[in-house]
Amino acid sequence: MKKYPSITKEVWILSFVLLITIIFFWSGSRYPQLNEKGSGAGQEMLSDKLTDRPVFIIENESPLWKRVVLSTANWLETNKLGMAFGLILAAICLSLLNYIKMPKFNNPFLNTVCGTFTGAPLGICVNCAAPVAKGLFKGGVNGTFALAMMFSSPKFNVVIFTMVISLFPFYLVIIKYLFTLIFIFIFLPLLVRQTLPDKKATKHFEDKEDEKKKDNSNWGKAGANVLMVLWINLVYIIKKVVPFMILAGILGALVSQLTSITPFIGGEMTLWKVTLLSAITLFLPMPIGVDILLAELLSSSGVLTGYVSISLFSLGIFSVYSFLIVWNYFSKKLALLITISLFLLSILSGYTADYFFQKQNHDAIKYYKTALHSIVKKKFPSAKQKTPIIKSNQSIPKSDRYSHNNLTIHQYKHNSRSKEKNSIKLFSKYHGSSFGIKEEFICPDELWEPFFYGRGMASGDFNNDGWTDIILGRRKGVSFYTGNTKGFTAFNIDLGFIDSLDILVTTLVDVDNNGFLDLFISTYDTGNYFILNDNGNFQNARIIDVPKHENAITMAISFTDLNNDSWIDFYLGNWGFGSYTRYKNPNRYTANSLVYNNNLNFESVQIEKGSAETLTVLFSDFNNDNKMDLLIGNDFKPADEYFIGTEDGLKRTFLKDSMFRVSPYYTMSITTADVNNDLLLDTYTAGLNFNGPEIISKEIEYDDNTYLQTFCSGYENKEKYNQCIEIMNLRTIIPRRDPVLVKLENCDLLKKNPDLFRQSLAMSMVFEAIKQNNETLCSMIEKEQSTQKKLCENYFKYIENSSANIILDEGAITQLKGQNALHIGKTDQLLTKINLKNSINNTGWTWNTRFLDFDNDQWQDLFVVNGCWWDKKIYNPNLYFKNEKGVFFGHSELDVGLDDVGITHSFLSIDIDYDGDLDIITRSAVGQVYVYKNNENINHAININLIDNTGNRNAIGAKIYIEYGDGKKQIRELTLGGGFMSYQIPSAHFGLQKYKNIQKLKIRWPDGIETVIDSTLNANYTYVIERMTK
Repeated sequence: MKKYPSITKEVWILSFVLLITIIFFWSGSRYPQLNEKGSGAGQEMLSDKLTDRPVFIIENESPLWKRVVLSTANWLETNKLGMAFGLILAAICLSLLNYIKMPKFNNPFLNTVCGTFTGAPLGICVNCAAPVAKGLFKGGVNGTFALAMMFSSPKFNVVIFTMVISLFPFYLVIIKYLFTLIFIFIFLPLLVRQTLPDKKATKHFEDKEDEKKKDNSNWGKAGANVLMVLWINLVYIIKKVVPFMILAGILGALVSQLTSITPFIGGEMTLWKVTLLSAITLFLPMPIGVDILLAELLSSSGVLTGYVSISLFSLGIFSVYSFLIVWNYFSKKLALLITISLFLLSILSGYTADYFFQKQNHDAIKYYKTALHSIVKKKFPSAKQKTPIIKSNQSIPKSDRYSHNNLTIHQYKHNSRSKEKNSIKLFSKYHGSSFGIKEEFICPDELWEPFFYGRGMASGDFNNDGWTDIILGRRKGVSFYTGNTKGFTAFNIDLGFIDSLDILVTTLVDVDNNGFLDLFISTYDTGNYFILNDNGNFQNARIIDVPKHENAITMAISFTDLNNDSWIDFYLGNWGFGSYTRYKNPNRYTANSLVYNNNLNFESVQIEKGSAETLTVLFSDFNNDNKMDLLIGNDFKPADEYFIGTEDGLKRTFLKDSMFRVSPYYTMSITTADVNNDLLLDTYTAGLNFNGPEIISKEIEYDDNTYLQTFCSGYENKEKYNQCIEIMNLRTIIPRRDPVLVKLENCDLLKKNPDLFRQSLAMSMVFEAIKQNNETLCSMIEKEQSTQKKLCENYFKYIENSSANIILDEGAITQLKGQNALHIGKTDQLLTKINLKNSINNTGWTWNTRFLDFDNDQWQDLFVVNGCWWDKKIYNPNLYFKNEKGVFFGHSELDVGLDDVGITHSFLSIDIDYDGDLDIITRSAVGQVYVYKNNENINHAININLIDNTGNRNAIGAKIYIEYGDGKKQIRELTLGGGFMSYQIPSAHFGLQKYKNIQKLKIRWPDGIETVIDSTLNANYTYVIERMTK
């Protein structure tokens, strides 16, 4: 076929098609998908190493043939878009080369440079780039150019490069790209020159020259000619490469299922392991980006750094598929020489990385020992002084009391409401100190899991004076605050050994059913306890140990009376080792527990078959059948679990018979509420997600100074503000909470503060022990740094007690990364999942969530708190979604004054000033407490509190229905649990908008008995309804 020197109409058409194809691929799938991969790998990659988004879950106990089939299917699904693009691009390039002649350079270096700059932006894996290289070579393009394009496409893409530098130590990044450049710019040109003579384009079809010239005179005929050429070339490419593609997928799946990472964890590097791993990683046909995630997974699983370097270099640069393409369509000799060259470079990269790793470890330990001797030992403060809790001498409004059947009703009028001066927003923000709440302060260990999750908040009237009190978990003990007309008063109480414990969860609940709220606490590695309330005081209180699994750390709890014996039962949601469990087998000693309470005699029962990273649990009648059900929210795998309440107890549901269709992948909060006022409970599960355009628009990136000042701006105390700046700088020590990236010498940032310096040294030694997989380094940590020492020891306990069987149930509910889920209740007990795009479906790095009617307009709004420690300087503000009459939720945080920029994990929604609207107390990860005073003063509201002298005193599990106006109805369920690290004694708050009373109140008590009050109850009152004994 003769090539035309001028630009023909066919060339213009093909160029346009090429441009549209590339733009569509880049914008529609490639770059969005690569950005999604930045969220990290999951535990499922241990069972299927060829994908990060498996469609089919592979069980270890399945036969090999089934695992290979499913893995191949997953690989094809992951690669389908990239492969399709590669085939189409190859056909377009081959078609273009029938009309134009590509320039060739005598200098092989220039051919390499041109090929590299062509391949880098394509953003396709080496498997997808192989057909393109074949098409270019077939069309007469220089072999060095074609292969440089193929090797550079998966390695030098800007998103991939960003992933690498953010996930791995600098020396591993240098090794990866230095060795890649050596291969592409030195080895490849030499190998091509020795094995591949320059060639002219070959044709597999012939066109008549006079027909082409004739067609070229008309755009329509030129287009038809292009379609014909494209079709012929596409069919040709498919015939030549797709069979090899399928074969490579099967062979890759077979090898991946026959290999395990276990031999490469711990110990020392050996030549046979280095050789084996280099061969395997060069063989596997990895999708783009998945190679980086798999290398990250290996690093976090304890695989030696040298082996990680081999994987980082070899995975994705070559594969059995690209080998087959080069072998069949370039040169057999060239294919072998490329493989041998990459194999040797891979081995060298491993040993080079190991040298730097060992040197860094030696320097780190030396620095640690020297630093400890350079500072004075820490002096611990004396025990805090006891301050007995007293009731407030400032009373809530006077009660009117009357009886109704078996009920005693106490009626309290709300205080008058008035907007804050000069305030035009629903909420006004105050420092906690304005309301008597002292700010706490973080320490370096709180940049690591589980401490960066925040610590618990609890509210309830524990001294029975009518004002809501709060309790905050602290690094050492708890803080008590009693409510009054001015806010809160702090009280120091000596709780004995409790004051030395690292507190996580705090909850108030009447566990002994005596009319006073008791305190539940969970601790880091020191057990769970009930501290019994002694007639309104916790001084010299009785402390009861709560049964749990030996190594379990409780991060969530929910209460209900499951067996209707009047004693409150509870479910413990336990935590293993956070993000590390994505890469390791679950630990059999961290399973959750259902605990039955029989007059403070606790019986623990395990109802799940295995453990998970549980961060939220909730007892709620989510299927509206008047039996309490259980919702369990898990971070990572397995999916969230749901247990239906039956006459025979709780029964787990599976996908085939579940009312829930999906669950988030990173669930951190579960809450139920009636969001559309149909008297049926709806269920909302939320966690980590960044896919929504509304969230991307709220991510704000700062320079260093502005970023630090933003996060530390809440401190009124200058000294604590400066310390906050220092600790925030520790992000450079532990970026992304990854031990591999730790640099102990950066602790020098805190040298002027000896206490913080010692703490940061101890925390960094934890990372060093994990990085080296060396438990003996835990013993080097000072005993005074007990939290860090336990954290170090617990990591190795977790590894030691991990089960060999990965818990992945084929019947589990489908998980969605990057999405929350709202399931709407239905009368047929099926739940409908609605996808609220640009709304509550995507909320950022979400922790606690609650539906409450903050503006008293009859519809429950949603408040979401967000944020996490970042190695990049962005934040995600808290979000407020106004419920627009049950139809949709609209962003309103800026309008209402709730757009806090700090890292907020927990909040309480209580009526601080007893005026009938809900105020908010939030707790920041860096220690500040904020109070958001509600300024709503137009709409009416009514509050209903229950006391049950027949069942559990707090009436947990009861439902309250109201009717008012022209047939309007609302429902509230009294629950204690859900959300995240935020627990408040249930109270039913109803916004009534313009309506001044309710005509009917129905209570369905936890034992199923219903009570109806048909008389009018006026708005702007709190009614405490007490059911007397039978």
